[in-house]
Amino acid sequence: MAERKTPEQRVRQQLVRAGPDAVRFLIRAMKDEQLPCKERIDIARDLLNRGFGKTLPGTEDTAPAIRVVLADEVKPYAD
Repeated sequence: MAERKTPEQRVRQQLVRAGPDAVRFLIRAMKDEQLPCKERIDIARDLLNRGFGKTLPGTEDTAPAIRVVLADEVKPYAD
């Protein structure tokens, strides 16, 4: 007889199945030029944090930096 799954196990199973769709949705939103730049940056940051892990407190200076620059947001400072 198969062991019954707990509610937590069933929820986790559903989240695992929905994960790829959620990631695709966030990537589409991140690329959506109709969204405000701040929203797109927040989405990109969340994806990077999820994919590479958040920096642990006290290790900020030793973690490699990832810089995101949107070409349309760069303004020249000198002519």
